[in-house]
Amino acid sequence: MASFKEKNAIIEDLSNAFIDENSKTYAKEYQAHLNAIQAKAIQQVAKGIRPTQQGLRKGLKITGINRNTRNAFILGAVALLIKNDRDVRLIRKLKPMANLMRLYSVKNPEQFALKVDKLVQRDLGVKVSINVKETKALKEVSTFMTDNKEEIQKLVKENTKALKEINKKITTNESKTIIKRRNALIKERIVIDGVKRPLTNKEIASRLRVEFKDDSARLQRILDTEVHRQNELVKEVVAKSQDFKFKTWHNVGSNVRKGHVEVDNKKIPINNKFKVWRYKSVKGNLVRNGFDMMSHPGDSTAHADNIIRCKCVLTFSN
Repeated sequence: MASFKEKNAIIEDLSNAFIDENSKTYAKEYQAHLNAIQAKAIQQVAKGIRPTQQGLRKGLKITGINRNTRNAFILGAVALLIKNDRDVRLIRKLKPMANLMRLYSVKNPEQFALKVDKLVQRDLGVKVSINVKETKALKEVSTFMTDNKEEIQKLVKENTKALKEINKKITTNESKTIIKRRNALIKERIVIDGVKRPLTNKEIASRLRVEFKDDSARLQRILDTEVHRQNELVKEVVAKSQDFKFKTWHNVGSNVRKGHVEVDNKKIPINNKFKVWRYKSVKGNLVRNGFDMMSHPGDSTAHADNIIRCKCVLTFSN
């Protein structure tokens, strides 16, 4: 029987593994989206055309929401079972997930997340080959998805709405950044054969091409934050559906915000919100700079200072 601390560690590792796996679903198409914006802007600059934010903005067809929401729903159920492994009533209600955990160990979180994602894809009709053991596991996943169809559909709609806002923000920020950098380069001067002159349009375009060659790190930060929000939202919904009464905030990692340290291990009624302070540095000291009322880590209503790259998790109890 795992201890309280061991259970929390497994849930934290599992949550991180699902963030990594679910982020991959979005990363490729978002990177292609940013590349298209950059290419269009650079092409315009090279021709001497002044790019505009409106001209660069373009829509992105968001895929993978069904898949990621279902992954998160399974994560929510599995986290409940890990935390409450003596609750016979819960084990009976979440029998398909209890059976899945007998087939695949949660003590190998990366492998578990990878396996769940594969099974969810197959359940959604994606043609991925599966072996005999996976066929058995797929029956459990399909049963669980069917049993919770209505709740999952509601969450898919909510996550779709949130991702559209993220898409709009990413597109706007990218176009603003490119235009700002282009305007700065126009003011630059270089010395060629002892003569100072401005950069040509082609030289500016070449500089932009190099500077915006790889935005993957910044993009990954945005997507990790969004996937974390999805996971914690869905976990809370699953806990409420199973009539849990309380939720507890747990910090993850070593570099934790001061406001999050203050709510670490704080237990509140499941329908309440955590008061999470934001801090800013003033002359080397951290001082309070407002607060957010957060239903869960990554809550989209909170200020960016409280959610960017946050990895904190909730656990639930009665």
